[in-house]
Amino acid sequence: MAHILLVDDEPLLLRYMERQLRKRGHRVLLAADGQAALEQYHKHHPDLILLDILLPDISGLDVLKHIRLEDSTTPIFLVTGFLDRYRPELLELEEKGVCFRVVEKPEHIQTLVTLISAVTQEAS
Repeated sequence: MAHILLVDDEPLLLRYMERQLRKRGHRVLLAADGQAALEQYHKHHPDLILLDILLPDISGLDVLKHIRLEDSTTPIFLVTGFLDRYRPELLELEEKGVCFRVVEKPEHIQTLVTLISAVTQEAS
């Protein structure tokens, strides 16, 4: 199964998503901020990244830019509870293929798990 990096500063969401994805056989890495996300990415090169855009240190958009400088193919889901605030920029990133999908919180967790499973099965 896939190696997935979950990046969010909400510990309950991280743990719940981790459990849901592990139950489906995925290997899961966790990061609670942008710096930890970049460290995990460089150390493990995950198959897929679920990335919150509002993080306490480096924004998720900056993390995305850093990753895309060296990797244009790993699917990255951008997650936000503030889609209305960032809609034009995020949808442009999605249209250009910079991110795989923009997901608004609180998206039903099962929907996210289904999307992730579909992407990781396509990559297999």
